[in-house]
Amino acid sequence: MSGSRLRTELEAKLGRLQRLAGVLVVDAETAMHYAKIRRELKEAGTPIPENDLWIAALVRQHGDELLSNDGHFDHVPELTRIGW
Repeated sequence: MSGSRLRTELEAKLGRLQRLAGVLVVDAETAMHYAKIRRELKEAGTPIPENDLWIAALVRQHGDELLSNDGHFDHVPELTRIGW
């Protein structure tokens, strides 16, 4: 399979995914959740990686559940992780 053909197929798959899934936007409210989660985890002695803090903030902000195998999300208060 040539690179351009693969790229075309992957772009088509991405387009379908974008139509099916919503995209969450980081905003000022997300930053407030981020700061609160970071403080909570620091005080509990259970920090998580920086990028995962942003993910946790978006999940909590929107009241969603998180599909992830990363167990460190279990340390985030008020966040439900669904493992696979």
